Amino acid sequence: MEVRTVEICPGDVILLFTDGVTESANREGEMLGQERLCSLLADSAGLPMEKALQRILDAVCGFQVSQEDDMTLVLLRKTP
Repeated sequence: MEVRTVEICPGDVILLFTDGVTESANREGEMLGQERLCSLLADSAGLPMEKALQRILDAVCGFQVSQEDDMTLVLLRKTP
């Protein structure tokens, strides 16, 4: 088991998610993936946390055809 320490500075954001988010598939069978999820997070930068999380969740739900797996999203921002 590898243990690493990461310094988190004020304003930094951490997004925790289950594979049900990144493995959400559209009509063509294409998965959302980590790259799209990171883009959604970047597009939500500067929004209040509740609105950012809702925007990401709405985009994921709009991307997928049906929910096949559980989804968990946790969004954290370090305040000054």
